[in-house]
Amino acid sequence: MKKTVQYILFILVFSVAIGTRITVMNSYFFTAIPIIVFFGIIHLVIHYKALDYLAITGKRNSIKIVLSHLFFLCVFLFQIDGYQFLDDYVVFEYITGSPSTTLSKGRAVAIAGFSFMGYIIITTIIAVGVKKEKIKTKVSSIKYTIPILFILLFFTNFIKNSDYFKNLKLHTEEIMRETALETDVDFYSIKRALKNPEKVETLRIFPRNEKISKFPDEIFSFPNIRLIVINGQEISSIPDQIIKLKKLEFLNLIDNNISEIPSSICKCEKLRELFIGGNISSFPDCLKTMKSLKHLSIQSNKVNYLMEELRDFENLETAKFYSKDSLFDDEKWLKIRNETGIKQKY
Repeated sequence: MKKTVQYILFILVFSVAIGTRITVMNSYFFTAIPIIVFFGIIHLVIHYKALDYLAITGKRNSIKIVLSHLFFLCVFLFQIDGYQFLDDYVVFEYITGSPSTTLSKGRAVAIAGFSFMGYIIITTIIAVGVKKEKIKTKVSSIKYTIPILFILLFFTNFIKNSDYFKNLKLHTEEIMRETALETDVDFYSIKRALKNPEKVETLRIFPRNEKISKFPDEIFSFPNIRLIVINGQEISSIPDQIIKLKKLEFLNLIDNNISEIPSSICKCEKLRELFIGGNISSFPDCLKTMKSLKHLSIQSNKVNYLMEELRDFENLETAKFYSKDSLFDDEKWLKIRNETGIKQKY
């Protein structure tokens, strides 16, 4: 493999491995730093000592280079670290934004251990090859050491401080925080909730974690769900299957694109609070006589007309209407509330 390619590959692998590890370094700081220093120096020395040796054309040397970098990268990506609100996480899952969801800690440790052993073996093979062939890196090649080190520092720091990794770190920490708050019945992810569908009682999905364009069909597999919050998404309709959620008490779909409230929602006989966001223009008649419904929040550009229908609701106690884009008629809203006795809530 040509020296130029070796330089580029080394810089990329070294920067990604060290940069990402430093980025997500938390509780195990004093363990991670010695590993970074130890492996960083070994990797640097081995590849500089073997630079000319590995430059000899041949598939074997190319494989040695690739395996060396791959094992080096895996040693860092599959390490375990911790955080104040979650015991442990895998570095790889942290930087991909999916902590503690796909890779077991035991498997990560196994991969890191295998990579460590593989790295020791492949670097030993390279070192033996250099000694056997008696091919030392020439001074002309070593003169690039200082520039390469500066480039490594630059790229490592760039990765560590890049907006991508900063945002990813915030995103991942938010997921970890939510995961830590989850109980046997409360969930912030459909994927995690599906592991125990019978136990799910509350589900909150926020746009920073999951993007949704339709009401998730998976929710209908949660027979005991009582509370659903799916805000800031692109949901345009509520499916008639909503009648399957017999225990539903609280449904919040604010900041969506829903244009119609289906009459099937009236079959949710325990529904107490309903929040709908979109462009609602009317209410189904059954909603007005629904005995369990005590609160109604509507977000629509037609709320100035919709609020007049509050006079027809028989059991409503509180409500909140607000416009998405158009002006809101505060005077009319106050008048209707005084007439109906319905109080404003939230």
